[in-house]
Amino acid sequence: EGSVTTTVSANPTMGFSVVKWDGGGATDTIGHGLGAIPKLIIIKRYNDGSNAWQVYYVAGGNNMKMYLSGTDGSTSSGWMNSTNPTSTVFTVTNDADINASGGQYVAYCFANVKGAIQSGKYKGNGNADGPFIHTGFRPGWIMCKRYSDTGNWVVWDTKRDGYNGDNSTLEPNTADQDDTGEQIDILSNGFKMRNTGTWANASGSNYIYLAVATI
Repeated sequence: EGSVTTTVSANPTMGFSVVKWDGGGATDTIGHGLGAIPKLIIIKRYNDGSNAWQVYYVAGGNNMKMYLSGTDGSTSSGWMNSTNPTSTVFTVTNDADINASGGQYVAYCFANVKGAIQSGKYKGNGNADGPFIHTGFRPGWIMCKRYSDTGNWVVWDTKRDGYNGDNSTLEPNTADQDDTGEQIDILSNGFKMRNTGTWANASGSNYIYLAVATI
């Protein structure tokens, strides 16, 4: 599927696929194998260390992106040619970060699947009694990012601590060790913010999240 040949490893039942392709240097469509519309896509050029990780997220629209390796909020970009992903393909332009001639690329694609993966957005309230985000399952891994302003990416999981009141935070865009203390409650049907930090719960700020169940 798509206008260029891709190598795809996909599990539509779990809402996840890994896609590899050689850059075409043009506006191309890339088959992702999910059979559903991906809500979040992470792309990296892996044969050139000067190209940053790119993140598409449905809340930002098809002209916005963020950098997994940085703290910037939403950045305007034409990298998807103002075209929404479909249940079979996503669109890339000839940007060096995603589809330059001679480039080699990998994409990690996530679609929402009941009981397995949920990606969406929420608004912070700046209160230790923070917003509850319903996923419909107990997440085993959660990643969040403020997209309305600058802020670190943050990750929680149920393996390092495994209990509420002390789910430590990791920041994928830094080399820091985990940040302990009461950050988040991981619940049977979602998660709830318990910290007022700008990285996950600033009053009025908008955030994206990706939650994955453990099987």
